[in-house]
Amino acid sequence: MFSRFVVVFLLSACAGVKQPGMIDVAPAVPAPHETAGAEAQAPPALYYNFLMAQLYRARGDAEGAMKHYNLALSFDPESPLLLFDVAGLYLHAGRFEEALQACIKIIQKDPTHLQARILLAGIYVTLQNREAAIEEYTTILRQAPDYDDAYIYLNNLYLESGEYKKARENMRAYARLQPDSPIPDYYLGRIYVQEEDLRNAEKSYRKALEHEPGHEATLMELAALYELRKDAGRALATYREILEYYPRHAGAMNRLALLYLQGGDLEKALEQYRQLDEMVTDNDPVRIRMGLILMEQMKYNGAIDDFSSVVSRNPDNDKARYLLGLAHEGNKDWERCLAEFEKIPPGSPVFTEARIHMAYVYEQQVNWTRPLSSFRERWRRSPTTWCFTSFWAPCWNGPSATRRVLRLCKGRSCSTARARTSTFCWVCSMKKRSGWKTASTS
Repeated sequence: MFSRFVVVFLLSACAGVKQPGMIDVAPAVPAPHETAGAEAQAPPALYYNFLMAQLYRARGDAEGAMKHYNLALSFDPESPLLLFDVAGLYLHAGRFEEALQACIKIIQKDPTHLQARILLAGIYVTLQNREAAIEEYTTILRQAPDYDDAYIYLNNLYLESGEYKKARENMRAYARLQPDSPIPDYYLGRIYVQEEDLRNAEKSYRKALEHEPGHEATLMELAALYELRKDAGRALATYREILEYYPRHAGAMNRLALLYLQGGDLEKALEQYRQLDEMVTDNDPVRIRMGLILMEQMKYNGAIDDFSSVVSRNPDNDKARYLLGLAHEGNKDWERCLAEFEKIPPGSPVFTEARIHMAYVYEQQVNWTRPLSSFRERWRRSPTTWCFTSFWAPCWNGPSATRRVLRLCKGRSCSTARARTSTFCWVCSMKKRSGWKTASTS
C-alpha cells in the first residue's frame, strides 16, 4: 500500500503545485507565443480536445478528461504537455504503471523535462523500485542542483537500503548548498541515530540548533535521543524547551507526562495530561491515562469521571469500561461495578480479567448463586476450556463441592503460565477457606 504522503506529493506535482524547492515549470495551457513552429500547424481538433480535457478536469470529471486527452494524443502521440497531464489523471486513478509509461515517453522525447522526472521518481518510490528512484533523483540533481527536495528523498531511500555512507555524503552536499539551514544537520543526526552513533547524532542536532535554536523537529529528535540514552534529566529539559517555543505542542506534552510517570511524579504527569486533554480532540487515550493516575492515587471518583466520559463517547471501548468497573470496585460500589463488568462481551481481551473481578465482588457480597450459574453455562458452551475464574465461588462452599469440580477438571491442562499460576493461587485459596487439607496437593 502506497503512502498518503507520496500520493499527495505526486498529485500536487502533476497539478503544477510548487513543492518546497520545486522548480517552476511551463503552464498547462501554452501561451499564444509558445505555439510557433510545428505546434502552430497542428490541427484545430488537437487544441479543441486539449481545452475540452482541461475543462472536464477542472470539473472533476476524470473520465471525460481522459477521453479528450486521448483524442488529442491521436494527433500528437509524443506531446510532453499532453502526456504529463495524462500521467496526472492516471495518478488520480491509482494507475501507476500507466502513469510511469507516460512519464517515460515524455523523457524519451525531452530528457530535460524536470517535472516529468520528479513525477517518475515519485512513482518509482510508490512502486518500491528503490534503485530506479535513486537513479532518477540523482539525475534530477545533476539537472537542477538547487532542487532541495531531491536531497531529502535521496536521504530516505539511502536509509531504507542501509547505505549510510551515501546518505551522509548526500546530506553534506546539501549542506554546501544550504550552509545556513538546519535541515542538513538535522538529517545527518537522524542518519547517525540509525547507525547507533548517538554521540555524533547529538553533535549534528546541536549544530542544527545553532542555525535555528527553535527548530521543532530537531528539538524533538534531540529529546528522543536523550530518552534512548536513559538521560531523563536532559530529555525533560529539552521537552520543556520545546514547550517554551511551542506552548501547545501535543507531542512534547505527551512525552513530558510519560517521563514524569516513569519518575513517579504523578501530580506533574496529571497536570500535563490535563493541559493535553484541553487541546486534543481525540482525547480518549489521554482520559484513560488520567484515570489510571487517579486510580493510583486512590481518587476513584475522579477516575470514574474520566472513564465514564470515554465510555459515553465510545460504548464499545471495553478497556475503558473495564477500568470504570475497577474504579467502582475501588469505591466499593459493587452493583455499579458488576453492571460494567457484565457488559463486556466474551470475545473482549479484558473479558477474563472482568470475570476475575466479578468473582471477587461476589465474594464481598457473599453471593454464590450467580457465579455458579455462570460457571455451569460456560462449561456447557466450552467443556474443554479450563475456566479457573469460574471455579472460585462454588468451590468455597465446602470440600464436597470442591471435589465435584476437580473431578470435572480431571485431565484438563493449563495451557499458559498465567493459567497455571492462577490455578495454584485458586487451590491455595480453597485450602485456606474450606479447611480441606489435601486441596493444595490435588
